[in-house]
Amino acid sequence: MSDARANWRLSFRVVHPSVDLSALAERIGDALDMDPNWVWRAGDPYPNAKPPGQVRRSSYCTVPWPNDQGTVQTALAEALAALAALDPLREELTALVASGARLDFFVGLFVESMMGVELPPPLLARMAEIGIALDLDIYGGPDEAR
Repeated sequence: MSDARANWRLSFRVVHPSVDLSALAERIGDALDMDPNWVWRAGDPYPNAKPPGQVRRSSYCTVPWPNDQGTVQTALAEALAALAALDPLREELTALVASGARLDFFVGLFVESMMGVELPPPLLARMAEIGIALDLDIYGGPDEAR
């Protein structure tokens, strides 16, 4: 893995077509020692919807990490550490996936030049055991390809 520094954002997200995730969001936040920042239920109205009256089609919660500086390796190490913290919720999360939920670690990377990212097998294996996807969004600076 490159040791290039990049700004990054890391969140754990859960999306479900119908289940109210409010209580789960609190338990995830407690496990990670962080606060959920977005929680809504399927059927909740969209604030400021245009046209008015639109409702959310799925339930959603996200728990973000406060740190957004450092190496990408730092972000992935944070994700790996979080998996251990989520172990007490493993059965609940696995059952939620079986009922139609999507779980993921969202990593937003903000880079200015080419860099490499290696996803270590232990991280991928532990994520797969629970059914957690890795969602990488990479935001680049000027296009330097020639």
